[in-house]
Amino acid sequence: MLFFELSLILLLILVNGFFAASEISLISLRKSRVRQLVKTGNRRARKVQKLQEEPERFLATVQIGVTLVGTLAAALGGVIAVEQITPILAAVPLEFVQRASEPLALALVVGIITYGTLVLGELVPKSIAIRHSEGIAFSVAALIDAFSRFFYIFLRILTASNNLVLKIFRVTKPHEPATVTEDEIKYLVREGRKTGVFESSEEDLIHSVFKFTDTVVKEVMVPRTEIVAVEKENDLDAILSVMNEKGFSRIPVYEQTVDNIIGIVYLKDILPLHVTGRPFRLDTVLRKPYVVPPNKNVSVLLREMRERRIHLVFIGDEYGGIEGLVTMEDLIEEIVGDILDEKEKELREISRIARNRYLVDGRADIGKINKELKLNLPEKEFETVGGFVLGLFGRLPAEGDQIRHENLLFTVLRLRKNRIARIRILKTEGESNDRGNNENTTGNGNKYRGAA
Repeated sequence: MLFFELSLILLLILVNGFFAASEISLISLRKSRVRQLVKTGNRRARKVQKLQEEPERFLATVQIGVTLVGTLAAALGGVIAVEQITPILAAVPLEFVQRASEPLALALVVGIITYGTLVLGELVPKSIAIRHSEGIAFSVAALIDAFSRFFYIFLRILTASNNLVLKIFRVTKPHEPATVTEDEIKYLVREGRKTGVFESSEEDLIHSVFKFTDTVVKEVMVPRTEIVAVEKENDLDAILSVMNEKGFSRIPVYEQTVDNIIGIVYLKDILPLHVTGRPFRLDTVLRKPYVVPPNKNVSVLLREMRERRIHLVFIGDEYGGIEGLVTMEDLIEEIVGDILDEKEKELREISRIARNRYLVDGRADIGKINKELKLNLPEKEFETVGGFVLGLFGRLPAEGDQIRHENLLFTVLRLRKNRIARIRILKTEGESNDRGNNENTTGNGNKYRGAA
């Protein structure tokens, strides 16, 4: 008889574990994962989704089950304590044990049942449920749903009582479902990178997206002083020459001053005229400029540019002039980083163009430059050759500016977003090796930067 009663108590503890595991698995399983499986037609996922949408129902069901199991286990324990354990303790040849045999028997049984419930009925099932929430939730959903239907009357009473108490304490339900905040997503991504779920580049991309939505166009635009544009009086050959020199497929056209942009010329519109020799009229190929305020959000602007199928936008100021411009490439680069065209890819590191003449990417490592060109540029102070040249100037140079350092002549060929993107290095013979002998000159005087 004792063995049967103990087995029944153990079974009740395991049933308690079933309810504990059910509760944790249904709560911890991601709703997004459940929705994904529901879309595939998974029937068990629909059961889980229904329970997650009515947490009061399944939590009340679990609580009823745990309470009933605990009550039955306590009752059986009391019977065992009175009928089986008390006579044994009463036979112990110690007076205080004999006098307190019944309370001691109850305490012993309660201690054993409590320990068993904590380990087998709570901690172990919940630990397993956390590790395997999806499998357990899908396995128990049908049973929990059946229990909730069986205890329907009790559930209604419990739910009504719960709502009444909440109303008394003025605890209201949220009007909107809880959402994941930006900081929570960043934290999850950061933790995912630490555990190997995300790569560092993926984390950077997600952070760039959030930063992008908080950025205004003035922060990413090409300033007015760096805009490359042509006057409307220029002929076809002159416009093509500028496009070829700068490597642009689109170029703004102005009248008298850059503040008065009258349109944009596309290479694809004028190249056929050059090839066929047909007469060129600027007004027939000029496209209307699109002007936005400097405080416009870049994410909104990118959507507008996609909808309007435009690649170049001007930023107007409060006086009716032009403050700068931005391209679709500029906006995309704010998210994914620099996008290199074919020419830039070829010049990613170092290219020898003639004896003692080299084209170098501004991001090239100084250590590699020193090794390849047999130079002695300072590696501790700077990481890239672009940073080194910027340090020599002490300011952001213009395209075409030159500066001499020892027997080297550096020419800035291209700027990109406030950094030196492309440099020409000329090694001269017989120059002074004095490291402090730097000469700063302006090359072609160009103060403008590419537009498209």
